Parts: sequence; C-alpha cells; structure tokens
Amino acid sequence: MALAVQSVSSLSSAVTTVSTRSSSLRTSRPLTASTNRTSNTKFVVDWNDSSTSASSNKTKTNDDNLQEAFRRFREQRMDEIRLQQRVELKRKKKIRRSDPGRMYRLRLKFVEQAKRYLGIPYAKKYFEPGTPEYESKLFLDCCGLVRRVMYDLSKEFGFVIGPWNQSYMFDTLPKTITHLSDVQPGDLVFISATYYNEKSDEKTTT
Repeated sequence: MALAVQSVSSLSSAVTTVSTRSSSLRTSRPLTASTNRTSNTKFVVDWNDSSTSASSNKTKTNDDNLQEAFRRFREQRMDEIRLQQRVELKRKKKIRRSDPGRMYRLRLKFVEQAKRYLGIPYAKKYFEPGTPEYESKLFLDCCGLVRRVMYDLSKEFGFVIGPWNQSYMFDTLPKTITHLSDVQPGDLVFISATYYNEKSDEKTTT
C-alpha cells in the first residue's frame, strides 16, 4: 500500500489585499504562508500496491493447493473404504455358502418360489384369443421361470443370471450330476436331444 500527501491549494500564490483605515493612507500587502494556516490537505491511498497483490495471489494459490490435496485425499480414502466393503462382502458370502444347512434351506426356498407361478401360461401362441391364458400379462417358458425365480430371490442368492437360454444356464452351473439318486431340491434338469426338421435336412442338438 502506498500513501501520498497532496496539497490542494498553493499558499504562495494567494494574495489578499488588506486595507488599513487611516485618514490619508491606504496600503496593501500580500498574505504569505505564515499568515494563512487554513489550507486543505488530502491523502491518496493506493490499494493496488504490487507487494499486496502478490501476497494476495500467493495466499489464493495456497488455498487452492490445500483444497486440491484434500479432494485427492478424500477420493483415495473413499476408494479404500469401498475396497474394504467389497472384501468383507465376499468374505461373508463365502461363509454363508460354506454352511450346508443354509444352502439346503435356500434350495427349498427356490422350489417354493417356483410353485408360486403354477398356472402361468407358457406362451401366447399356444392359446386362442379371448381365453384367460391368451390375455395373460405374464408368460414363462422353462428358462423364463428359472430367471424369474432367481430374480425374486436375488438378495438371498447374492447374484442374478443373464437373459439367455438353457445353454447359458447349463454353462454357469458349477457341476454336473450324473446319477439321479444324487439330485436335490432346486437342481435344474437339462435334457439333451437332436431335433430333426421334417421340412429340411437340418438337425439341431439341444
């Protein structure tokens, strides 16, 4: 900040005539600076001093750096917390899946949820217009039924399956049961066969 003092009026240039009353004498003399003490003075303050501006810019830069450092720290901390949560969730899922009693109860729950859709038509094309089945708002084929039940129990299972056919479902299963005596409630049964189209020489294995 710069401070300057500037005089408003020049005292040396002011001349005033003073009259002296006498019988035969009239004189005049200039007033000097010593005789006039009432001149005005103003102070000019320069707030745009270079040193003050530089200091302000430096402070602003420091504040920006602190904010950016805090933002990076917060993001890093949030990433660490999310990673810890994922690890903990996986650990809990592993514990739950290693519990045979819980897994068996989940199998039974899957079967009971599937029974809720008894009476739902397979597809509209197999029914006549005007029938209740044709006018149904929901149709479920074999894959659709499994997907629907899995969606209903996604919280209990901890995952959902994709919208693909039985080949996809078969590939996602962890193991294949070769003996019917080993089948448990909730197991999915897949039937493989070769389909021959009478109208062409093509054949499809499903």
